[in-house]
Amino acid sequence: MAVPFVLEGWTTVEQPGSDGAVTLCLKGRVFGHPRFNSADSVTTSAITSYREEGDVLIVISRNGSEYVLSRPLNGKPFAKKRLMRQLMEMKCRSVPNDKHLTQTVRMPVSPEWAADHAAASDEEENDPHTPG
Repeated sequence: MAVPFVLEGWTTVEQPGSDGAVTLCLKGRVFGHPRFNSADSVTTSAITSYREEGDVLIVISRNGSEYVLSRPLNGKPFAKKRLMRQLMEMKCRSVPNDKHLTQTVRMPVSPEWAADHAAASDEEENDPHTPG
């Protein structure tokens, strides 16, 4: 199972694409991403699809990265609903859940969990006794 990246303090960012069309990206603090330190501010590539697992919204970027959305920026109460409306307006596709690919609903997905899991993965990779 892939480790989900958690995006906290997120907000939407509309950016012009190379073809002139507007793309929807998200900006926030990332946790659990191997290329960034925990709590680094990042802007995703264009969001192409999304899925809902229970109350959890997961967005998938053009690069194939999946981000579990935690708290929005400044705790805006309707941020998730606005994002869902934008995703539908921009014709981002909804991806059905595949229980064989993900277990997000059953995981304690939080920035703290992602940071702890990423640290444990780093320790395993650096352990000379771990088969690789």
